[in-house]
Amino acid sequence: MRKLIVEMDGLCGAVQRAWRDETRSNLVALERLRILFNDERSRHGVLSSESPPAPPDAMNRYP
Repeated sequence: MRKLIVEMDGLCGAVQRAWRDETRSNLVALERLRILFNDERSRHGVLSSESPPAPPDAMNRYP
């Protein structure tokens, strides 16, 4: 389950960065997910405020 959460966090971060680069704004739903992932990381003792990188094959998974 933890591996899934880390992967989802990375993918959401990649989408959010791409959206921000294109529109100069944040998607509200992804911003909410970012907050939830940050809360989950802090609950597990991970203090990094940055999202983990997207998995290397993230761009190839979903056409």
